Amino acid sequence: MSTSLSKVTSHELAGLGLMVEQFKEATNFRELIGSYLRQAQEVEDSLWAVLLMTMANAEGDQLDEVYGNLVGIERNGRTDADYRIALQAQISINRSSGTYDELLRLARLLVDSSSVLTLTEHYPAAIEIRAATVSHETTGETIAAKLREAKAAGVRLIFIYQATTDENVFTWDSTTSTQEWDGGEWATGTDGA
Repeated sequence: MSTSLSKVTSHELAGLGLMVEQFKEATNFRELIGSYLRQAQEVEDSLWAVLLMTMANAEGDQLDEVYGNLVGIERNGRTDADYRIALQAQISINRSSGTYDELLRLARLLVDSSSVLTLTEHYPAAIEIRAATVSHETTGETIAAKLREAKAAGVRLIFIYQATTDENVFTWDSTTSTQEWDGGEWATGTDGA
């Protein structure tokens, strides 16, 4: 037998209606019981708000006051979409035990959704994560720092990426058959323990 949840919106009225006849006219007693029933209604309302609200549909002050305060991250001028990503990333970091799957999920959350990600293990205790592009508001250095927070202790993490926002990335010249250097800066890699 399955039961569906339904919100009770009348705890005070229903509770006072259940009082024994001899107490129905006792004003002080009714006020005392009513104060407890109003608190029960507040708890019910709060629980339903939590049940119905998810981070995916929270916005504005809900994100700041509920999730931001709970996770401990301030908005710092981010849009709702970017703030949601930052919150989800911090939750992933807080819950991480450093497995490869957790690190890849975190990297996918933080880098451009179309970027190809690879994770390579280097014996004895190093992980290399490569991202084809990083074009999200989060910089590659920030992503590497977040990944280092989520990795297991004693494991070296290397994060290599190419930033799509840099116009002058240092690459092989693809316009000629010989290998020549284009002008530009090095594609970025961060290495840390």
